[in-house]
Amino acid sequence: MAASTRGASSALQVFMCLAGIWWYLYWILLPTHSGRAWLNKIASHTQWKFLGARGSVVFFQTLPVCIIALLTYIALELRKRSLRTQSGAVEKPKVNVWTLPILLQSPLGMLTLADVVFIFVNLFVVVFYFTKSTVDKVREIDEMIMTPGIPAKWKLKLEAVALRFGVAAVIPFALLWFPVSRGSPILRFTGVPFERAVKYHTWLGMLTIWLLAAHGLCFIVFFSFGLHEPKIILHWHGQGVAIVPGWIALAAGLMMFVTALERVRRKSFDIFFTVHHLYLVFLVFFVFHVAAFVHYYVAPVLLFFLDRFFRMVQSRRKVDVLSARILPSGAMELKFSKPSSLNYYPLSFLYVLFPSVSRFEWHPFSVASSPLDDTNQISIYIKPLGGYTKNLHSVLVNSNKSKEAGMLVCPFSFKLALEGPYGDESSFYLKYRSLVLVAGGIGITPFLAILRDILHRHRLKEQDVPCNIQLIYCVRNPKEMCILDTLNLHELCPNYADSLNIVFHPFVTSQIKPQNYNADGQVEISSSSYEDFSYINMNEPVIEVLGKPVSEAEPMSVIHATGQSRWVATTVFSTMIGFFILWGIFNVTVIDENYPNYGKALLFLACVFLAVVVFGGGVMILWSMSIKSLYHKRHNKVISKGSLPSSPAIEMTANSQATDSDTQGASPWLGNVTLGRRPDWKDMFEQIAKQYAGQNVGVLVSGGSKMAADVARECKQHSLSRNSNVVLHYHSVSFEL
Repeated sequence: MAASTRGASSALQVFMCLAGIWWYLYWILLPTHSGRAWLNKIASHTQWKFLGARGSVVFFQTLPVCIIALLTYIALELRKRSLRTQSGAVEKPKVNVWTLPILLQSPLGMLTLADVVFIFVNLFVVVFYFTKSTVDKVREIDEMIMTPGIPAKWKLKLEAVALRFGVAAVIPFALLWFPVSRGSPILRFTGVPFERAVKYHTWLGMLTIWLLAAHGLCFIVFFSFGLHEPKIILHWHGQGVAIVPGWIALAAGLMMFVTALERVRRKSFDIFFTVHHLYLVFLVFFVFHVAAFVHYYVAPVLLFFLDRFFRMVQSRRKVDVLSARILPSGAMELKFSKPSSLNYYPLSFLYVLFPSVSRFEWHPFSVASSPLDDTNQISIYIKPLGGYTKNLHSVLVNSNKSKEAGMLVCPFSFKLALEGPYGDESSFYLKYRSLVLVAGGIGITPFLAILRDILHRHRLKEQDVPCNIQLIYCVRNPKEMCILDTLNLHELCPNYADSLNIVFHPFVTSQIKPQNYNADGQVEISSSSYEDFSYINMNEPVIEVLGKPVSEAEPMSVIHATGQSRWVATTVFSTMIGFFILWGIFNVTVIDENYPNYGKALLFLACVFLAVVVFGGGVMILWSMSIKSLYHKRHNKVISKGSLPSSPAIEMTANSQATDSDTQGASPWLGNVTLGRRPDWKDMFEQIAKQYAGQNVGVLVSGGSKMAADVARECKQHSLSRNSNVVLHYHSVSFEL
């Protein structure tokens, strides 16, 4: 059974890869004489008025994306079944070339081989199409016999170059919608991490804007100096290409481009977030500009807006916060309820909106709980860094002050909107016998979830799970270390030390008040036991504000883009079929050769809206009805037995839940805290390589870019060294935009 499942999954993967190659093949064939002849032959036999497009475009551009999207849900289910039966047998050290850091420093940041291949393939296709089609057209112009009334050859060449810049921009424009579809089945199946998906979207977006800017600049020169009719730039033609919408789209794109630059985005995230909503303006006027090109990008646009609709539906439910705690470091822990049917993973993350802080600004936060906690609750940690999180911190502090003053009626009412969960679904870290977790600051959050998950699995006596973990944790402020005390190792697995070896390496990089001096009067680099360090630096009370009991709290919605595969796939299928039916009806009954381009654009946008809201939304309504029906059946079944079972997940209030920091007094973490310096990565990883010789070791990093680059360098060096018999598999865990 397991072999057949893996075989079917492999076959599906091969088929989907071929479909992806088929999509790219169109742009390789289009500029060549033989390829264009073949495409025209296909078009002559598939001239479908119902679809309003050349059959070759639908066959090569629309159909492959639809097939991949739908088959991915089948592949995801097959992968889940194969993971349940997969053996974790120890393998010989083997380098995974796709995730291995290749370029540690480049203008585009640190790149893996997968990143390099992604860049190369897309640049090659764009450059090949542009170069081949431009060279052939220029050669054709050179061979022309000039007659009166025909513009000069240099003008025709400039027009040809400008036109091909615009067509080439369609390639990255069609692809950039995939990485930002948070619940995209393609991202889920390929396992592309969040930070890399953001990178891919950024690169594709920049390439699109560069090509469109060149497209517009060439046409400005052509109309102004070639035809000497600059007024044409401001025309909105009813047929063919509408020029004015193109300028509006380009202006919106340039504004998004500038505010998305890393320097601007880091300093003024609010501006970046607000301006990026101009993508709607960009898309709408891009469609008005060239309505004839919609079939090149209709499938990814449909998937994107269906994902947006899923997010809107899920976030309409306002979720109650069960409890909020402010740790001595200022970090905030929030807990909220989830339905038992909602699945998430230790490396999942959620997009969170706090209406009491901002009604429009969403931020991603990784979960700190484990699905194996069996409490039907999810917890997240938030560090007050920017204006948004600092405002949230103030809201919680003010709530606590109001409660202490007797002005707040308990439980306090604090709601939030949630989207997700998203993120890695493979729990890849379980395949390693040894793990090295490197965290900086609040980056420890996803590792708390991983540690909880692994401890639960040891408690359940599961086989083939990690048995060696080294945790390297770096903080600037000593109080930041207190987040570790929210995880009680002994409480999760009392005898974990019998099967799991955890080595803790804490570092406080800031200069702490000196305690020891050498003979010259200089401060010595010192260390202290974590227990003593914790008592001295973190012996402050935790501020806690309680919300509604679990039984009364509003949980998350289970209707989301990464929910039950059969319902999500049905929604995707219904949306696509709905669009093609509506678009086909308009093509047959309304659109003809003389129909204006703005009319086609409006009908296209209307079809996308109706397909998502009516056809996709209709399936979501049925999904919601089935959930309610299932809930009532289970509820009635329990009542018919004459008693309600006592379930901690339902009966406990936030006050009665055991807080992980309420330990028996001593900290469960053992190790010496190194004060006043950063880790010596070279020395640490040399020791790790010797200790785990002959193994595949998973190295997960969650922290700043400098830390990630240093760790990646050591992983690359030891994995590729001929003198080393260990492979350090580098994985970056980051949820920053």
